[in-house]
Amino acid sequence: MIKNKLGALSISLGIFAVVTTINSQTIQLTLWDRDFEKPIAILQWVNLSYLLMAAVSTLLIGRFADLIGRKRMFIYGLLIYGLSTSLLVAVNSFELLLVARGLQALGAQCVMGLSVGLMTTMFGDENRGSAVGLIASIGSVSVLFIPLTIGYLAEYNNWRLFFILPVAMSFISAYILLRVNLGTETVTIDKVDVKSLVFITLILSSFSSALTFFRVENITNTISFLLLFLCPYFIWLFYKRQKSVANPIFPRGVFSDKRFQISLFTIVIYFISIGGWSILSPYFFTQGLGLNSFEYGLIGTGFGLILVPMAIVAGRIYDKKGLRTSLYIGAYGNIIAGIIWLTTPYFLNIPYILLNGIFGIAPVVSSVATDAEIMSKFNLENRGTGSAMIETLHVIFAFAGTVLYSTIYDFSLEIFVGGEATYSTEMFCFITGILAIINWGILAILVKKNESQLQ
Repeated sequence: MIKNKLGALSISLGIFAVVTTINSQTIQLTLWDRDFEKPIAILQWVNLSYLLMAAVSTLLIGRFADLIGRKRMFIYGLLIYGLSTSLLVAVNSFELLLVARGLQALGAQCVMGLSVGLMTTMFGDENRGSAVGLIASIGSVSVLFIPLTIGYLAEYNNWRLFFILPVAMSFISAYILLRVNLGTETVTIDKVDVKSLVFITLILSSFSSALTFFRVENITNTISFLLLFLCPYFIWLFYKRQKSVANPIFPRGVFSDKRFQISLFTIVIYFISIGGWSILSPYFFTQGLGLNSFEYGLIGTGFGLILVPMAIVAGRIYDKKGLRTSLYIGAYGNIIAGIIWLTTPYFLNIPYILLNGIFGIAPVVSSVATDAEIMSKFNLENRGTGSAMIETLHVIFAFAGTVLYSTIYDFSLEIFVGGEATYSTEMFCFITGILAIINWGILAILVKKNESQLQ
């Protein structure tokens, strides 16, 4: 199945190095708080600087990767990521921490933004789903040990030693890649359209900055609304430019393709829910269930044990059964999970939560399928751009999910619980359940109405 096993292994090492830090960001934030003792309004910039850099840079990285070579850009990313992450082991200045996190995001997005394009080359287009499933499973493997490892090291006040592993793995991956022919060394485009890149940068930076400012307490929301208001204008400029260039960033006609439209909608609702879950779930497990850090880590390990095989199977389902079957599994799985969430306050125990997790992980099947489907719309010439577009959607809508869910949650607490309340298990479960049923119910309807085009 894999055309270049050593190449796939080296890419996997690089992906694993990056996802270890991405999947531990929530835990890291509490530990940076302990190290620097900054107020949350300041401390949140540790993650916001990372997200902002990732949202703005990824698509540009993919386009330039097609210009200079995808393998070369991937290696550059590994080196930038490794060097910036090594700074985190000993950084003693909050300002330097923000700089290191920004550089870490730049390097990480060179890796994650090109991973789908490179891995599908290793597997071949006929096994595109399996390639995406492997990438998803690599991320899931990190969930198995990250919370427990950081929690254990934190008990002995040397949690930053955790960064040594991803640094070593990123350099090992770069070393192997320098000696392996991936078949992606050839430059696939001879120039980039500067105006198109300027317009797409304005779109991404204005949208992601608007989301960022919504999260910052001491910045007025007027700035966020102004930036969001400018987005349609930048999109119009970009659309006009794309109609006139010979090699547009996005394939012509792709946005009128029903398979692409439904895949795009699926990515949006999936990563919005992922973003919301990441921002609210720590409160549910620690305050709602009363778990300590180690027990919380065990829960993460339990979910990881389910995710790893699920991601691999998800790729096979897409390759063998197609997009329609994958979308139905994801939609109905999450509708069932939403119903379980609505009843969770009445059965507040670990087995019931794990039951919820089994159904809640079903959307991984649809997520893997839609990533593979979107990748199919980009030919080999623009595969770096297509791969980076997928990662850009992941980052921006996960970021949007943190803003959307936290805003709805805070508003609901104030209205239904009381202005002084900071957490409510009932409200968390109700919001999570209702949004899951609505969003994935809409997807099920869309799939039903367009079955003939999703075969």
